[in-house]
Amino acid sequence: MAADEYEVKYRVIALNPAKDAGKKLLREENRLWLIQELQRLKYWPDNEDEFDYEKAFGAIEFKFRIEDKWIRIFVYEDNTRKVMWVLRAYAKKTNQLTVAQRIGVETAVSRIEQEIKLYEKQQKQLDRRSQLRVLQGGREPS
Repeated sequence: MAADEYEVKYRVIALNPAKDAGKKLLREENRLWLIQELQRLKYWPDNEDEFDYEKAFGAIEFKFRIEDKWIRIFVYEDNTRKVMWVLRAYAKKTNQLTVAQRIGVETAVSRIEQEIKLYEKQQKQLDRRSQLRVLQGGREPS
């Protein structure tokens, strides 16, 4: 299925740690190609069969083979705000993440989840305020 046949469901936003890692791990042309691939996540999950991925540490781990190494990109799917957050990027020759890398992903996921809870709480407060009636002198305004 061509990309123009999919419905855009998400915005894709890369956090600074992922951007910084991409600059360090890849040459410019490969980095730009990877950015284009990740932008296709705006159609997720309609195009999920086009990616090599698995669930890991509360996120989705995408794997790309570039420059004779595996680039592992961790993305959090935020259904509340409709954002695919690109959290971290690692280059691995083996299939093993270090403890520090795993903790980095888990911490990023935890922060996003806390932000979502705060966002939901703020949305409820806004909804509640919009439902309140303004009274003038103990009477409803006419």
